[in-house]
Amino acid sequence: MAPGRIASDVWLHFTKTTKEGNKGPWAVCKKCRQGMQGIVQRLKKHQDKCMEQLQVAGNEDQTPDFSERPPSAKRPKTNENLSGTIDKFVSKTNAVEKERLDMDVAKFFYATNTPFNRVEHPSFKHMITNLRPSYSPPSRKDLAGPLLNKTYENCLAVAASSLKDKFVTLMLDGWSNIHQEPIICLSACTSSGEAFLLETIDTEANSHTANYLQRITEDAITRNVALFNFRICGFVTDNAAIRWRAHRRKSFSFTVAVHTS
Repeated sequence: MAPGRIASDVWLHFTKTTKEGNKGPWAVCKKCRQGMQGIVQRLKKHQDKCMEQLQVAGNEDQTPDFSERPPSAKRPKTNENLSGTIDKFVSKTNAVEKERLDMDVAKFFYATNTPFNRVEHPSFKHMITNLRPSYSPPSRKDLAGPLLNKTYENCLAVAASSLKDKFVTLMLDGWSNIHQEPIICLSACTSSGEAFLLETIDTEANSHTANYLQRITEDAITRNVALFNFRICGFVTDNAAIRWRAHRRKSFSFTVAVHTS
């Protein structure tokens, strides 16, 4: 600028400096920190463009502060997927999660002896939807079919692992199921106090005579020893006839006891 010439007002929006290898003044925009040759016409053109961008973005108070950036720095590019932020607030249930949740629901029904048709009750479905909108619980057919089979297989695996090569006491007792049908159950108890239901035998219309009970007891013991590979140290039953016949026939190589209550 020639001596005595008044500086243009446009310089109020720029910082005057120098740049190595550049003749004349060098200007840096106070808004976007972009550097350029200090020519008034070029500065005015940049100022107009810069103000347009500010108006699009909003008023100047909402404009990001570029004052801390070095003059040559550019706004970093980002490949952020905006939908990724929405995913945090959307309920999703993949196949693996559904399988795990189905098993949890099924175990509740089995453990509490809840009728399977309750899983399709509107109130139950409403509760599940509130807990996890993206999850659909299993049907009563699923509970009575594949989920029951899988739970049974898992229980067998746990029992086999826990009973292998262990000394156990077997227990035989007669019960009635929910339909008041007579059944006999064989259980095993380890020295650590773990108890496992090994087998449930439907006696149907058979009379619980000493001969019949002796036969099904021997068969059940043979099957379960082969299946779980445990060792028997004692046998407890509520039937004195079995104990007496076992003693006379020497059917077992372990102690047979009778409980009275």
